[in-house]
Amino acid sequence: MASLIARINALLPAERQQRFFTPFLYDTGTNGRPLGEVACRDIAAAHDNASHPPAVGCPVKSGYGAVTGWGVPDGVALLEGPH
Repeated sequence: MASLIARINALLPAERQQRFFTPFLYDTGTNGRPLGEVACRDIAAAHDNASHPPAVGCPVKSGYGAVTGWGVPDGVALLEGPH
């Protein structure tokens, strides 16, 4: 992930380069949706230990999750950024 962020930053114009990536992922641009939601493939189905008691786990759900975050990043979509 760090190398992907470094490559994206290297290709962005100076005024759009990011020192901190988190605000970039939450930027909504003009479409009203966070970039992380738009530019990452959601992980909405996976195995969670919570479905096998007595194990404790985090439920997997659509959208941002504590374990999966925004999902799998799409470098090109991140480079294009919020519009």
